[in-house]
Amino acid sequence: MELKREWTTPLVIGIFLLSGVTGIMLFFDKATLLGKNAHMYVGLLFVAGVIAHVISNLFAFKRYLLKTNTRLIVGIFAVILIATFVPFGPKMPAGGQQGMRKFMDAALNAPVSELAVLIKRDPNDLLQNLRAAGYDIKDSSQSLISAAGATGEGQQVKALNAITVLMQ
Repeated sequence: MELKREWTTPLVIGIFLLSGVTGIMLFFDKATLLGKNAHMYVGLLFVAGVIAHVISNLFAFKRYLLKTNTRLIVGIFAVILIATFVPFGPKMPAGGQQGMRKFMDAALNAPVSELAVLIKRDPNDLLQNLRAAGYDIKDSSQSLISAAGATGEGQQVKALNAITVLMQ
């Protein structure tokens, strides 16, 4: 299969724009959940797009890499890349997706009265919203997991959906 510049170059440009803008939004803590996920997963696609772009422009890249400045700049970034794998300095705190999972488990198992404090809402309003959405919730001491009523994965999905009801 021959890779054509007509689609590899626009692909890399489009992915770069999306990844660049979402990266800036993440840096300034302004990213939405969609923006964060787009940045992570499109970043992987970016690698594939760049590889396709290099292959479709291989002759030009080979010629370009003969220049001293090009090799120097690429070499500097290669050294920085290698340095990112060297464990020095303080350890990064655990968290990431596991931290989010722990937070969500805590939120789903917390009494609605505690969630009300967290999202700065009146517990009675939350109870009313949950009941209106079909959740069998008796009082604010009950958790979203117990109000979901289902079991297993279905219970978690229903409880997660309850969070969207609470945020309305």
